[in-house]
Amino acid sequence: MIATRNFRHSASAAVLLGLVALAACSDRTTGPTGGPQLRVRPFNPGTGTINPAPGTGNIAQTPKETLEICKYGSSATINVNEVQPSFTTSGSFALTSGQCMIVADFDGTQPANFTINESAIQAGFKFDSAVVRRRAPNGTVTSTKFAANNVTITGATKDEAYLVAFYNSASPPPPPPVRGCTFTQGYYKNHEEVVVSLLNGGTLPVGGSTIGGTQLTAAEIDQIYGTPPKGGNAELILLHQLITAKLNIIGGASAPGGIQADITRADQLLVGGISASERAEAIAISERLDAYNNGNAPGGPGHCS
Repeated sequence: MIATRNFRHSASAAVLLGLVALAACSDRTTGPTGGPQLRVRPFNPGTGTINPAPGTGNIAQTPKETLEICKYGSSATINVNEVQPSFTTSGSFALTSGQCMIVADFDGTQPANFTINESAIQAGFKFDSAVVRRRAPNGTVTSTKFAANNVTITGATKDEAYLVAFYNSASPPPPPPVRGCTFTQGYYKNHEEVVVSLLNGGTLPVGGSTIGGTQLTAAEIDQIYGTPPKGGNAELILLHQLITAKLNIIGGASAPGGIQADITRADQLLVGGISASERAEAIAISERLDAYNNGNAPGGPGHCS
């Protein structure tokens, strides 16, 4: 059986770094043969006392090994497994961010090995790291960082203290699913009937596509496609690629976040016309949109075959 008493605690720097406040006690009433148990005891970080205080009878009053676990960043379930030569015991404890607890078998007569990990991490968070701080019997504190979500403590003996801190951070949202495929401007230039169909059935204004704040018809788009960007005309170069990208999206192709940002910025640039100082930016956006329209944008769909 595993007995638990949950509590909330904001660990002070002294507790976190020095572990001086960790006073241990025995919570065993009958010894290993009476049913080894992991116990949870709240403690007061201001005084370093464990509450409730050890009673009388066969509950030992002398310091034993102490294991404290703290959780930062998100809630999770902490799983603890303890192995001693005469028994093995384990338990799972729910902790919220900023919560600490003391968990240990306080027998202390023989070295104990602990395996600790976290599971059921709060949605939207991921494991970052775990840090184990050990206070030796002489008061020396050492710290070990674990990159994997599996902490081991080997040979814990009486008069030692351990603090295990699990850190989680928000995980980025998954990228949107990749859908559809893309065509180049040459395809739409040679298939005006496809452009007409897309504009009449797409999500943009019926019969036209808004480019740079202006609604263009299929005929106007065909005219723009038929106008070569002589002398490296940045406005026409950007128009060709922006129109193509929007037609691809209307046709069902997904667009990664970077391409969506480029489309928004391209519209802004085209509203007032592209100045000399904006030319380099317009060309750079055109090149990225061209890669998207050719099926080569990172995170974007492939080219239609």
